[in-house]
Amino acid sequence: MIQLHKRCFVLLAVIIGSSFLSACSGPQSTSSVIAPQNIASPVSSAGESSDLIPTANDSEACLHQELDALRRTGTWENGGQLFTGMPGSNVHFDFPVTMNRQVQMYIDFFQNEHRKLFTSWLSKSKQYLPMMQKELKSAGLPLDLAYLAMIESGFNQRACSTAQATGLWQFMTETGRQYNLRIDSYVDERRDAEKSTKAAVAMLGNLYREFGDWNLAVAAYNAGPGKIGTGLKKYNATTFWDLAREQYLSLETIRYVPQLMAAIIIAKDPEKYGFTDIKYSSLPIYETLEVGPGMGFDGLALVTNSSKEDLQLLNQELIAGKTPVTDRKFLVKIPAGTRTVALNNLPRLRSVVSTDYKTHTIGRHETLASIGKKYDISQTVLLKANSTKNKRFLAGQRLRIPVNTVHYQLANDKVEAIAKSSNNRILHEVRSGETIAQIAGRYHVRPEMIIEWNDLKQSRKLQAGQQIALRLPETKEQTQTITASASHLQTSPALLPGDSNHHADSSDVLTAHKKNLPVQTAKEEFKWYQIANGDNLWTISQKFRTSPDQLKGWNNLKSDAIHPGDRLKIKEPNSIIAERRGNTVL
Repeated sequence: MIQLHKRCFVLLAVIIGSSFLSACSGPQSTSSVIAPQNIASPVSSAGESSDLIPTANDSEACLHQELDALRRTGTWENGGQLFTGMPGSNVHFDFPVTMNRQVQMYIDFFQNEHRKLFTSWLSKSKQYLPMMQKELKSAGLPLDLAYLAMIESGFNQRACSTAQATGLWQFMTETGRQYNLRIDSYVDERRDAEKSTKAAVAMLGNLYREFGDWNLAVAAYNAGPGKIGTGLKKYNATTFWDLAREQYLSLETIRYVPQLMAAIIIAKDPEKYGFTDIKYSSLPIYETLEVGPGMGFDGLALVTNSSKEDLQLLNQELIAGKTPVTDRKFLVKIPAGTRTVALNNLPRLRSVVSTDYKTHTIGRHETLASIGKKYDISQTVLLKANSTKNKRFLAGQRLRIPVNTVHYQLANDKVEAIAKSSNNRILHEVRSGETIAQIAGRYHVRPEMIIEWNDLKQSRKLQAGQQIALRLPETKEQTQTITASASHLQTSPALLPGDSNHHADSSDVLTAHKKNLPVQTAKEEFKWYQIANGDNLWTISQKFRTSPDQLKGWNNLKSDAIHPGDRLKIKEPNSIIAERRGNTVL
């Protein structure tokens, strides 16, 4: 799995190069925006959507041009009188907005050089302002502080800065965790609009209580309270403007306050400043759904009957493209009105995990270790996937890279009804050309029973991929292994919950023929392993010190496809048996 900060780093190299090649240098440029969709994406894990990859923080676009304009304003002025708005305007401010050369410079900059960018910020503002202002009001803070997210990220949940700050409010990792935001390889709550806003509101409240002045609090939000506190003591300053004149803070930091003031002035009265016909966008209204570990967006889209894109938009904190495999339960956001259908579909959701392969051409100076790190797999896995023990490779050689893929499907209602009615149940996926008679013979049940259980109107017509529900007898012979068509069996109670008090009716099934079933003896030390989300034949084989081919042989698997919740027959090597028993193998 690719870590977020590494992806930011690759992205930022593109940003720096692009900004100098863009039209930023023109005095009246309207093309200075670095559009995220045009930025080369960093290397990502297989199947990762571009909708989850961090984007450039466009508030940093044309920074060199912006700072040049700020330098030309000369000595920093005092804050001056509070600005109450344009004549004839009914706009009011609850943040202490003042007007001086620096603030006026930013108003002009947003109207001209940054016009296209500021227009895009305005268009996204209504997605977030109501929620942000609600949180600010609840905390007793100025509602105009919501525009801080505008200059921080341009109202972009996936924004990633040159300093690797992330999200709407541009939290650094350490600060985000300090304010109880979860940041790991699965979830980055800095990209969660509501949770990051609560954290930002808490932080701004703390900073105001520390400095007693909103300008200083906002400056400390950017530079850190230690930096601001030290500067106030060193220069015996009492206001932000006093400190700004001392050349103590960098231009990148002192620009922050006048930039915010200019953004507030324009955003609260855009037409007065020439911003007309803004096409405001909105986020989908959502409700929540509790799901299990490792649920991907494809599966969510299937159970909610909604688009994968909408779900990614609502759950941008899921940076791995799925719910954490470490969490037993996880609350996801789904489009409003889809919860009922999702609750009905969840018990029928089936995931199929298989191992595919991609090709990697070895570059100059690349090593097996660096390639393994790039794809988040061990060197041992790479060697075994390429059937070699030689760790030395030449530039230009090609390696097979194993990649887990997960596909989802919904079982039909009739199959579910049959599957839930017995503890001893299986689902059989029809192969091309299979008939009911062949399936009946394989599982030793009457063809008429299969037709009845599955409500098959045309008994001779089956479609490849169709799921057939079967009941098997609950006898002592259950301890024997039915291996026929094992690659298509789903036997997990976790996936197919049944009534533990129900027993298969003897009129529904025929007794399995013991002589046709392979019998496992205790001497062979076989055991059952239940497949978990994210498992594949390779990872399971490594746990039990065997090989994927051996697993396929034991379980009559014809392909690498396995299903979470299914069980695999495992023969433990003597070393593992001894470890479990506390013995030593000589």
